[in-house]
Amino acid sequence: LVPVYLGACTMKDKLVSAAATAVAVFAAVQGSGAAAANVPTTNQNPTYAFTYTAEQQNWMSAVEGDNLEAVFVYAGDVEFYCRGSPTSVDGGGASPEDLACTFEGDSPNAFVYYSDFAKNASAAFKAAGKQVYINFDGRITPKVMSFVPDFSKLSATAISEFANATAAHVCNDPNVDGMAWDVEPFSNNQVSFFSQLDKHITACGKRWGVFAFGESFNEEMWTTGLGQSGFLFDSTYDLDCTAEQLPPNGCQPCQCTPPAVYETVLTEHLASVMALAKQYAKPYMLMVSGSGSTQLYEECTTSTCSGAGGGPVYNATCPYTMADWMEKAVKVFDTAGVKNDPNFEGIGVYGWTTTNGGGFSPVVPPSANLDVLASAGYLPYASPTHDNRVASVPKPVRASQHHDGNKCIVESDIKTCPQHYMVGSPMNVQV
Repeated sequence: LVPVYLGACTMKDKLVSAAATAVAVFAAVQGSGAAAANVPTTNQNPTYAFTYTAEQQNWMSAVEGDNLEAVFVYAGDVEFYCRGSPTSVDGGGASPEDLACTFEGDSPNAFVYYSDFAKNASAAFKAAGKQVYINFDGRITPKVMSFVPDFSKLSATAISEFANATAAHVCNDPNVDGMAWDVEPFSNNQVSFFSQLDKHITACGKRWGVFAFGESFNEEMWTTGLGQSGFLFDSTYDLDCTAEQLPPNGCQPCQCTPPAVYETVLTEHLASVMALAKQYAKPYMLMVSGSGSTQLYEECTTSTCSGAGGGPVYNATCPYTMADWMEKAVKVFDTAGVKNDPNFEGIGVYGWTTTNGGGFSPVVPPSANLDVLASAGYLPYASPTHDNRVASVPKPVRASQHHDGNKCIVESDIKTCPQHYMVGSPMNVQV
């Protein structure tokens, strides 16, 4: 079975149709002080619905019905028809490797899309008083899913045009407060692009974030890459773990990660993220798995793990609910004291989609899962509380023969780089 990318059209079609820490807090406040410690001080850090906007579904009723005050609208994908791209099975054939990429002029061959129906969704959410960010996605690897070349193949001119084309969508839309970037996998050879993107976004007074594992960022990315207006949009799911933590294979796509194991690896991951954010004085948001993702799901409906780049399906069903994992997530967040971390800027809930979620279900967050967030004080806001004590402890060390805490050992090798998969994206519909 191979992916069918409903979002991928021919270049001609597109031109016609598209608008072209270690921190852990052990503040177990007892007696009457415990209640006060859990009271939010203000409505800060809104929780975002991460939606995949479709032509007939803007997710307005879901966002309002679930009491969410902010939203990520799926703007569109990133596609290149140059430098050997696309290599996707649905890309129509690879372009010549020596064909230079351009986003400008009468004959562009590289595109960042923001569809008209996504623009309409942004306008509707803004009119409803929501905070609105738009999200762009795309694939660099694996090759059978790729429409984007490795950034090392792009000239300085192409990088400049790329950053400008992306920022223009954000800066030119008064209904948009910022953007997220989900072109995967992240690599530190993309710093030049992000640096230039940051200059544009900063100039128009907006914000932007990169969906990635915080441990993957090198010093240059934390400083130069994120610049003045960038933030880490950290994934708290699809986390790596060792064979010792989850025998015999470690954490794998299409294999259920037991909630107890998830709690352990998330604790380690979050400690690293908070420590790095503190070290570089940069903001971060946390994305949680509200609906099915590659390791946290209730059912996998594909016979192979095609929604996560291929491989076996270890578990067709999981003996857990999405709420079981969310309970572990908020427990880890509370223990780490994220609400009172000055670098923390909120939660994103993945994801609302009209697709089959790459075969991982449920494809929208169940109400019981969102109830966990609300009961724990993470919805509609994850505001700081009256208890502002945050205590630092030594950074935990994770050891594995293949992985280093979700940080790529060899960035070009997807087998040694923990992967995200945009299972809800229109670019990742599985049959």
